[in-house]
Amino acid sequence: MPISQRIKLTKTSKRLVKKASREGVRLNMTGLKRHFDKHRWVGKTNRYANDCIKKIHIDTQNNCVQPSFNELHLTQYIAASSVIHSVDAWSYLGRAIHCHIHGDPSTASHLAYYAELRAIMSLLATEGIGIFNNKHFIIKKDGLTEMIYQAQRGQRLNTHAAASLVFENWADHRESFDLLINIISIGGISLDEWVTGFSDSNKPFKPIGKSWFINWGIDIKKIENDRDARNTLSYRPTYIPERETYDSKKLISDIVGIWELCEPDSYLRFGNLDKHLLRVALEKVYKSSTGKDPFSSSARANYESKIIRTLNLLGPRLPAIDQWKNFLLRRTEPENPKILRDSITTTSFNNASHHIQVMARALLLLRITSGACAKLLDDSGIDRNDLSFWTSQFGVDRGIWSKENEPPDFTDLWADIDDALAIVTSNINTNISIKDLINTHSHHLSVLGQTERAALWTIGL
Repeated sequence: MPISQRIKLTKTSKRLVKKASREGVRLNMTGLKRHFDKHRWVGKTNRYANDCIKKIHIDTQNNCVQPSFNELHLTQYIAASSVIHSVDAWSYLGRAIHCHIHGDPSTASHLAYYAELRAIMSLLATEGIGIFNNKHFIIKKDGLTEMIYQAQRGQRLNTHAAASLVFENWADHRESFDLLINIISIGGISLDEWVTGFSDSNKPFKPIGKSWFINWGIDIKKIENDRDARNTLSYRPTYIPERETYDSKKLISDIVGIWELCEPDSYLRFGNLDKHLLRVALEKVYKSSTGKDPFSSSARANYESKIIRTLNLLGPRLPAIDQWKNFLLRRTEPENPKILRDSITTTSFNNASHHIQVMARALLLLRITSGACAKLLDDSGIDRNDLSFWTSQFGVDRGIWSKENEPPDFTDLWADIDDALAIVTSNINTNISIKDLINTHSHHLSVLGQTERAALWTIGL
């Protein structure tokens, strides 16, 4: 699609996005608790529980609300969808890993794209924005709704276009900045406190945070704007274009790279990922403020002094200051994890690493989406017991545990991942064929595709 014809939000739609409210979602999520006791996400008579797209079309014919429209049912549907979209996104990522393991990068790219899309839909739902098909809704602070249905020049906002455009617009709002800088937490201290301690204000991080969101959702924008790329991904035969191949060593290392960033720790659900995001954030804040690379000869001493000052300010709450100093100054773990490097790289669909790049961006979106869901549940007074009607059967359905064998703490689900990683990585330097890897370690590779495990512990249940 030519740039001049690309869909854009109208000014009215942008104003509506600005009116979306987390508080309105919280009010509706709290109202769902009475249905949890009846083992349901929403009420039995909720108008939109089944065939929601068809019913929204009926209820908003000619872009006018009809008598059949039920505002409460729709807002509660959006609130419930926030958590379920997030878990579904983790599932898509798991199926992408499965395709990666079986040498099918094209399908892995396709599934990882949908992991990104559903993660964005989840995140927007926590913020009071329900993405549907052509007609979308915001929940205001009072819990009531307004409809977004049109782009510039009267173009329709389909699901993909709406998710991309609304997400990009939302990423420019203060609400997105506040969410990002408070959800990422390192050593039990929010990124907000780290950045403020480093530069005496969190303002320098705002454009950096926006750029992170835009980059992490770039595949949604790219596919929506580039019809040829979308058609290539969805409809063209995969083996006609010349393509690169994968070996088992690279296959294993990419899986390990994804899971290492999901390991829960004593403080938070994404301790390893968050510390690397912190290091990158401080370096970018310094460079944006001074115009200098923090590790250049002219800046290194000054940057180190600012890191030391920050650590001294946070010291009483932060164990092992020397270890943090060495990490932040890249004396230990000097390289960014490969998944972070992949997340800022975009190659053609035929590149052997394209699907890993999309998976990396999906993972980073899921880090924020899961945190937003955890915050929404906590703010709504909803815990694991409230949702046990869903989580207990979910684990059985996905083959994570058997009946009567649900773990007392969902972070215990990491133990199986840890064991599988240890066994699979023992083959990383053996030149084992993909066939032999699958035949020998099918169970452990299956476990490494169960990203639904992370979905449960990362939303704080």
